[in-house]
Amino acid sequence: MEKFTKIIKEILVDEILIAIPEDQLTENDNLVKDLGLDSIQIMELIVILEKKFKFRFEDSDLNYKVFKDILSLANHLKKKLKK
Repeated sequence: MEKFTKIIKEILVDEILIAIPEDQLTENDNLVKDLGLDSIQIMELIVILEKKFKFRFEDSDLNYKVFKDILSLANHLKKKLKK
C-alpha cells in the first residue's frame, strides 16, 4: 500500500503541482478539502494514473468514495491492479 500512496503523493506534488511538500502529505488528506484539487486537477490525476499503471478507470470508479483521500485512491489502485 505504501508504494501506491508514495506514487500518488509524488504525482500530486510533481505533476499536479499542489503547494504542499510531499513530506507533509498524509494518507488521510482529502483531495478536495485538504489539498484543494478542482475537477480539472482530478481529471489530470486520473489520466496520469491511467498512463502510469496502464489501466482505465471505469465510469463506476469515478466517484467520491474512490477519490476521497490519498488512502482511498491507493486502496482502489491496489485492488484494480490485482485483477
